Amino acid sequence: MDLKALMGDSSDNIPGVRGIGEKGATNLLQTYGSLDAIYAAVDEIKGALGKKLVEGREMAYVSQRLARIQRDIPITLNLNQCVAHDYDASVVLSVFESLNFRSLRDRLIKISTPTQQPLFGDMQPMAVVEEAPVAPDFDPPARASDVVETVVVRSGGCARQHDRRPACAG
Repeated sequence: MDLKALMGDSSDNIPGVRGIGEKGATNLLQTYGSLDAIYAAVDEIKGALGKKLVEGREMAYVSQRLARIQRDIPITLNLNQCVAHDYDASVVLSVFESLNFRSLRDRLIKISTPTQQPLFGDMQPMAVVEEAPVAPDFDPPARASDVVETVVVRSGGCARQHDRRPACAG
């Protein structure tokens, strides 16, 4: 806020002190800490910089007030009243055009244009695939000990092989 008070901000229409840019404002704030401290010591600041500060004192404090975001303003907000119901999109579009609100114009055009049907939405399948037959039932082993597990060790790792043969088979 004090930085903008000194150097201004053209995007927010904050004038600042004439002739003081970002570098000068940063140096002043690093040296003195705040706008009030700068003006408390303005007599110590010599040369053109001191003169600019003296001449721009009122504008510095106006700029500080402009840069300050007011957070203590009581606002009553009813979101139901904020919903846009029926409106003439062509009227809103012409207002956006006249104010040069291109991105808002483009968004309005996008939401006002009816959506197209899917390209392949009305097509029917050419053939019906029958379900695959269910695998025949098999009998799982009666006991876990009926399954033989063989471990094959190879260089670089091992592989497991499960065998459904009964444990007593050779």
